[in-house]
Amino acid sequence: MNITLIYPLSLKQFIPIPPLGISVLSHILKQNGHNVVQIDAEMEFMNEHLDSVKLDTSFIDKDITKFENIWRDICNSDFDNTYLFFYKTINRCNFYKVDVVGFSIMGIYQLGSALFFSKKIKEINKNVKIVFGGLFIDENFVNTIKKFEEYVDFAIYGYGEHSLVRLIEQLSEKIPNYSNIPNLIYYSGNSWNVNNSKNSPANAYYSDFKSEDFDKYISLQSKIYKDRFDFMVLPYLISDKFCPNKCAYCRVITEDKKSAKVNSVENIIGNLKLLISSYNQRYFSFVCNEINPSKGYLKRLCLSIMDDLPRIYWFSYAIARGIDKNLSNLLYSSGALFLRFGIESGSQRVLNKMDKNIDINEAAHILELCHNAGIWNHVNLLTGFIHESDEDIKITKEFLIENHNVIDSIRINPFYLPPGSLLSKRPESFGIKINRFRNGFFEFDEIKGLNWKEKQAQIKTSTDEILKTAVELGIGFHATQPYLLFSFLAKYKNKNKVKDVLFEKHPYFYEPISPEQQKLRILFEYTNRKSKGDWQSISGLRNDNYATGVT
Repeated sequence: MNITLIYPLSLKQFIPIPPLGISVLSHILKQNGHNVVQIDAEMEFMNEHLDSVKLDTSFIDKDITKFENIWRDICNSDFDNTYLFFYKTINRCNFYKVDVVGFSIMGIYQLGSALFFSKKIKEINKNVKIVFGGLFIDENFVNTIKKFEEYVDFAIYGYGEHSLVRLIEQLSEKIPNYSNIPNLIYYSGNSWNVNNSKNSPANAYYSDFKSEDFDKYISLQSKIYKDRFDFMVLPYLISDKFCPNKCAYCRVITEDKKSAKVNSVENIIGNLKLLISSYNQRYFSFVCNEINPSKGYLKRLCLSIMDDLPRIYWFSYAIARGIDKNLSNLLYSSGALFLRFGIESGSQRVLNKMDKNIDINEAAHILELCHNAGIWNHVNLLTGFIHESDEDIKITKEFLIENHNVIDSIRINPFYLPPGSLLSKRPESFGIKINRFRNGFFEFDEIKGLNWKEKQAQIKTSTDEILKTAVELGIGFHATQPYLLFSFLAKYKNKNKVKDVLFEKHPYFYEPISPEQQKLRILFEYTNRKSKGDWQSISGLRNDNYATGVT
């Protein structure tokens, strides 16, 4: 079959790297004998219009509003450059010859442009099948797809690579049977149906990147990041999204440790060799929940990278557990320039309530070891967790004060209660009572604690207190945009030099603005548009980028 995979534009953020999802899907589909074309619409639009967009931010603001509401009033729009871009893309891609078009959707802003694309593609080719997927899509999307069934034929939630292959196989049959395809949302028997979810096997982590676009990414990286780069960062999938840990708040945990899959060290090294030889790039984002599922695994990985690969540089998530001095030095020697630690709180009481399974004193020691090795330490903090007290906030502030010299950046994540988490599955065992589900998150009351209205206020207070402390200590928020930070670390290879350069070129990384506002500032330097996702305004709610179940 002829298949086109599209990463739709959002006009809200742009990361100058190839989209991982459609690159992995492209590789798998080609292995199964299909012809595949990839379109990174976000990159294509920015490549054509970045300079004019910077000069006219009112145009961007207008279009963001259109995108945000396009699924309510689809395509009743006449927005200049964007409108023409859609038509130019559609005309040059010969969609009348395409059998299947898949969209990888990460957030609500991309949903609007994907619907616009779908409507126009259907006008050209009424027989084409449109499939929506990506992190934005979950089983609740069935309530949304009903409104646009004229433009969207299928949706796949969770891991979709093997579900998409099976769907395409069935589309070739005279009488398709979709009932056994996991993670599929489809129309049959006069109703929309949602098939059960199934995890993805850990055997398909190579990506088929569209190498002819690399010069465009590198050029845009230099423009947006305000520095000259001659390389690009490739995302590489180390493991699936399911995590064997049991953090109560997490939406990607699995209750069966065997179903959380990590690629073997041998496969990782083999794939990295192939990526290096195919694309002549040596800078990687290792995509996983944690690079260190065990101490032995991480040691084998670091030694294999050092022994079997040319010099590479990388960053990843890590859990603050089991890293000693020898391992921290091995990490740096293998090319780890920065690590992102989900420490979440400085209070051991809160960590225990989260079932985080880390010791705060060990975490502080690991930060010191990695700092001394030369690694950039980024720490994620979760503010306003259930039953968090004023004393817990105080202890977290003290943790920052005591360790600020070895913490290079932080990200604040105001607490919200997502579906799929242990909190949502066993609320009473965690001391909460769920009230109702709202577009991707639950409202709740704490048993023998705060009601929902009071809890929202408490989350805001906690967020304000931690933000204020970070700013007073001079801790920046750089790694909330990890690819930007890593690009500078890869170029200068010195943490202190990078801090000086970023302070000059991107001073807003030291301001307590939300990641959404940072994205706007990176793209549209002079815009005064206020992001809907300011840190305090999303307390207890689910962020736009990850909102699901829209109604």
